[in-house]
Amino acid sequence: MIIAIANSKKVYIPEEDTVVINGEEAQNAKSVCVIAVDNAPEGTPLFYYFSASKEVDQLRREPDLNRIDEAISHVWPAYREILECAVSLIPGEKIDYVNLEEWQSSPKPGYFTPPIYQELPNVTK
Repeated sequence: MIIAIANSKKVYIPEEDTVVINGEEAQNAKSVCVIAVDNAPEGTPLFYYFSASKEVDQLRREPDLNRIDEAISHVWPAYREILECAVSLIPGEKIDYVNLEEWQSSPKPGYFTPPIYQELPNVTK
């Protein structure tokens, strides 16, 4: 599906394996953030979040990404369990990490601009 956002831009969102978190905010959105979880359980969709205030590269963990994660959890409750399984890196004594293998195999949400983000003439919701 193609959704119009602010500034006459459109974003393509695949119909399958995706969840739109706050579609009601689309027409005021300055940008769209796609959340994909690396090492996610099978069946975990891509999540699309519309942001009226910041571009994706300006989002910070506190408060932006925490707010997005909370919104996803409200719409798709299994996301909270995924976040609870995430592992933080623990620095070792030198330049290594104590739990690198565990971290590599744990779920890790990634936040990025959609790969198809273009202006398309005469396209509406």
